[in-house]
Amino acid sequence: MAAVKNHHELIGACLDTGHLIRCAQEPFNKKLDPAEQIRIMGARNFGIHLKDHDNKADTDVVYGKGVLDVPAVLKALKDVKFKGHISIEYEAHPEDPSPDMKACIEVFKESVRTLS
Repeated sequence: MAAVKNHHELIGACLDTGHLIRCAQEPFNKKLDPAEQIRIMGARNFGIHLKDHDNKADTDVVYGKGVLDVPAVLKALKDVKFKGHISIEYEAHPEDPSPDMKACIEVFKESVRTLS
């Protein structure tokens, strides 16, 4: 937010939860909570790349198998009245990503059902 706060309100971000999670790795060593970052950016969230990542194994994982709290992220998006697009992103197992993508979609759907 610091980079855009003094600029026109149409300057914002497409947050990537996978990148936020990876910030805990070297060289940054900064643990960022994706839901908190969504709230910080507020109306300047124009898109979201929803991805979970396991920093120890250094690979994408099915939602919930890493540190991504999908319900918390969706609640944060609801709280800031997000109107953009959510891209479900998964890059592991390029030879056959479909089973894991289906699992991610199920976690996403279940998380949507928890919103009030």
